[in-house]
Amino acid sequence: MLLLCGQRRAMVDRAAIVPCFANLSPDLTESCPCKGKEGNKSTNGLHFFAVYDGHSGSQASQFCMERLHLVLAEELATLSVVQDGKQEFLPSNWQSVMVSCFSRMDKEMGGFYWDGDYHDLGNSAPPFGQSIAPEFVRTTAVVVVVSSNQFVVATCGDSRAVLSRGGKAIPLSLAHKRKQDGATTRCLEATLGQGYLHLKHFVVSEPEVTCIQRSEDDECLILASNGLWDVIDDPTTCEIAQKCLASSRSTQEFGMHDLGKDPAAMAAAAILVKVAFGRGSKDNISAIVIDLKK
Repeated sequence: MLLLCGQRRAMVDRAAIVPCFANLSPDLTESCPCKGKEGNKSTNGLHFFAVYDGHSGSQASQFCMERLHLVLAEELATLSVVQDGKQEFLPSNWQSVMVSCFSRMDKEMGGFYWDGDYHDLGNSAPPFGQSIAPEFVRTTAVVVVVSSNQFVVATCGDSRAVLSRGGKAIPLSLAHKRKQDGATTRCLEATLGQGYLHLKHFVVSEPEVTCIQRSEDDECLILASNGLWDVIDDPTTCEIAQKCLASSRSTQEFGMHDLGKDPAAMAAAAILVKVAFGRGSKDNISAIVIDLKK
């Protein structure tokens, strides 16, 4: 993982890597439509990766970095019940889980205030100067949950995730850019962030959700903000990451608790960020590379 301010005055991107952020039954994937033909079950460790691209400030992206994975774990837990001493997954899919998570985050952005810790406002107004984010501050998000047999990707905005599989680049999300809908501008890139109540008719926080079955041909997964994607295309990004991983992979044992400290993946992320900067990216540049061969 590497974040670079680039040509911006301030760094407002944030990123998160949380190994085993949720531990649920292997039956978690039984009701998921992307499970394999043989019905392979995942292990109970789910690993969380995310990149948040803050707009007009870092308050919203910082809040998401610290809290979104906790909210997602809570949402997953509410969809499981214990039957006959065994934890089962209710017949709900990842779409509803992610939509609920992002909706909660959007509401919490306006329902908490900060004084060194987060406090629930309830129906009260925040103390002056202590709201989570000013009304013009917001963030995009690309979230990837990795298990032993699948990826689940949720995207709001123009931060994206791309998978390198068998030497080919597979986009796991689309960039939500500003669109013209008649005479109205629908802002889909500014998606998470409270305080922009005057924009609620134009801003949405519902993510695009994709589930994909893992394959033995999977090589690496790249999450990045638009500071990278604006200047490097998907195939080139995957090629750079793959070459870097192949040349610098460690032969030492590597555990899930070291997900954010893999030197080969960190080197690959650093190279991608430097290439983006060298190609003239004018935005903050953030990248996470996940070595799937490990």
